[in-house]
Amino acid sequence: MKRAERRSEAGVGRVLVVDDEPDIRELLELTLLRMGLDVDAVGSIGAAKERLRDGQYELCLTDMRLPDGEGLELVRHIAALPIDVPVAVITAYGSAENAVAALKAGAFDYVSKPVGLEQVRALVRSAL
Repeated sequence: MKRAERRSEAGVGRVLVVDDEPDIRELLELTLLRMGLDVDAVGSIGAAKERLRDGQYELCLTDMRLPDGEGLELVRHIAALPIDVPVAVITAYGSAENAVAALKAGAFDYVSKPVGLEQVRALVRSAL
């Protein structure tokens, strides 16, 4: 089933936000909620994996550096699941090497912080 079909059945897109900075999580969550999306926001890879076991998502936005590992681990984890969830990496530690690694791991986009809200909205629209 395609993402758009799942979203229309559920009535709203569901996004998983993974960032260890509470202010960034809140900013992303508020932005996505204003776009009419359902949002779950967590601060670690472990919490993200738990949420992925318990629910369906149309998109995941993850930070690169998290307290319990690298965001690339989460990108690889999601890519290995039998689900179609695009992952975008949003990080303050942007580099060409990290961007290539994220895309090779399965991320559909890689954005360096600080990221503008319009850039977040455009990224989400392109994924959904």
